[in-house]
Amino acid sequence: MGEKRRKQKPNPTPEKPEAVLETPVSVYPQNPFIPDLSAETSGMKIRSVNIIVISAAFVLLVLFLLSSFRTSYAYETLRHANDKYIQSELAASQLKQASNYLTTQVRLFAITQNPDYMNRYFEEALVNRNREQAADVLKMYMKESYAYLYLDEAYRYSTSLMRRECHAMRLVVDACNYIPGGDAACLEEVELTAAEKAMTKQEKIQAAIDMTHGEEYQRYIDLIEDCIRSCLRRVTEERDAAEEVNSALLTRLAFNQRVFAVLLALITVATILTVMNLVMWPMNSFVACIQHYQPLPVVGAYELRYLSLAYNIMYNENQKTSAHLRHEAEHDPLTSLYNRGTFDKMREEYRNLPIALMLIDVDFFKQINDSHGHETGDQVLQKIARLLDQNFRDTDFPCRIGGDEFAVIMTDAVPPMKELVREKIRRITQALQDTSDGVPAVTLSVGVAFNDRDGGTEDIYKDADRALYVVKTHGRNGVEFYGEYYAQL
Repeated sequence: MGEKRRKQKPNPTPEKPEAVLETPVSVYPQNPFIPDLSAETSGMKIRSVNIIVISAAFVLLVLFLLSSFRTSYAYETLRHANDKYIQSELAASQLKQASNYLTTQVRLFAITQNPDYMNRYFEEALVNRNREQAADVLKMYMKESYAYLYLDEAYRYSTSLMRRECHAMRLVVDACNYIPGGDAACLEEVELTAAEKAMTKQEKIQAAIDMTHGEEYQRYIDLIEDCIRSCLRRVTEERDAAEEVNSALLTRLAFNQRVFAVLLALITVATILTVMNLVMWPMNSFVACIQHYQPLPVVGAYELRYLSLAYNIMYNENQKTSAHLRHEAEHDPLTSLYNRGTFDKMREEYRNLPIALMLIDVDFFKQINDSHGHETGDQVLQKIARLLDQNFRDTDFPCRIGGDEFAVIMTDAVPPMKELVREKIRRITQALQDTSDGVPAVTLSVGVAFNDRDGGTEDIYKDADRALYVVKTHGRNGVEFYGEYYAQL
């Protein structure tokens, strides 16, 4: 009964686990206190989960990167085809406008003989060079395309047409006796035939007009436009073919990337759930158990299960050691009652609660030691401790606070319980008179004070000690409550 009560006292030791792990032969020389728990541990290893997740993520990453590269390549191919079409169309338009401008200037010069038109022609042809710039752009975009053949043919027709135009302007210059200067000086290099030189002024002008307005001149213009249209049509076909191929490829790659994204999301969710199930939830339960000083549940990944088993072994050993050390720190080694340190602690803890404090002295205990020896004296003290333990409740605190001095803190005690206290002391004193166990008879002097006593001091210990003093000065072997007699002195 007493042992059970002492386990329920302050700083109670936590309940021991139902089953204590058996300790097999250790295979860890560096720590002989931790046995080999491999046979008792099961579950997936965190390392295995990491390998699986990293491998799957790496494969998906490689596939995703390959798909991204192919998507980027398809997009660049499609963009290049569109740029090629747009720039080619712009260059073709510029080439056509430049050619029309030159045609207009040469025709006006042939009709009006105004040299300004000739100068404008050569400014455009030799300085601005819009036609050549447009042709260069077309060549740049079509050099690897079949459309380049049409462009090359158009350029040859354009060159032939330009020679015809220069020939026509040379006739006008010769007819009007102009001296071409600046850019038009190149006309000096154009050779007229003997028949052309023999022509009159009007015949030369008319020949120039026929050369720039006749069917042959128009045929060259039409050929150039047909070549440009064929070139653009070829570019359009190549653009459409690239769009068809790359659009299908982009659609397939987009689908693959969506599949990869879904797989990656599934791997992420599976990883999160696995980590939560194998690590997070077990770790949370471990934290809660450690905070409440309880053994760990054997759950989670292999490493955590191993850790919990090893922890529980050390926990059980620590429980045994802690309980033993705590018992020695809180109890008197001779009587197993609470010692003076625990008494002071409990008195402070219960100082504002309804309690009764009993201070108990063994009457003439020195004579017992002198007459029967200290061993017998120890037996007397042990018998008193046993009787105190048996006669008070599990919620009370019997203590040995000195050599032959004892104390009892009765919890939930009020002054109307005085007769109950007297009865307990009477039974204990009566049992102490029984010498059949070979222990000499002794009597007790007891002073009692309640927390809600009338006229007391702030220190219940002093008041209980004053009540004890009254008993000692009036013959010992009795019980005195603070206030019954002491207050009358």
